[in-house]
Amino acid sequence: MKIFPIAIGIEDLMMKKLTIVLLLMGFVTAQARNKAIATIPFEMVGSYIVLKVSVAGSSPLNFILDTGLRNTIITELHDEQSIDIAVNHQQDLQGLGQGVAIRSLISYNNVLTLGKLSLKNKTVYVLQNDIFNLSNKTGRKVNGMIS
Repeated sequence: MKIFPIAIGIEDLMMKKLTIVLLLMGFVTAQARNKAIATIPFEMVGSYIVLKVSVAGSSPLNFILDTGLRNTIITELHDEQSIDIAVNHQQDLQGLGQGVAIRSLISYNNVLTLGKLSLKNKTVYVLQNDIFNLSNKTGRKVNGMIS
């Protein structure tokens, strides 16, 4: 069996070096991007991740993290809780699980604060009827869902 030396031209060698350099640059850049931006405390309640969130400067409310939502939904406020937001308009929402339209108040340009992290220009929906019963399902006071 004959073994033939592999001939690598200067162009092939330069291309391989360039590829390795680009891969290393990508790795270093990816490592630099993996720095923590903020630490967000959370609590596990059953299988739910619950975050303490201040809405427009309110006292902290409990929200279940739901990555499938586009906007924050407040399902209920308890007796001692309140928020001060500007209601821009009302809208009937469809597709919330019961097939019935649910009336909600909509507020734009809110600041949501999670620990030291502030999320600006967020839309908040406030349901006029709590169809989710999150507090009853979890056994603790839950005010809504956040994405």
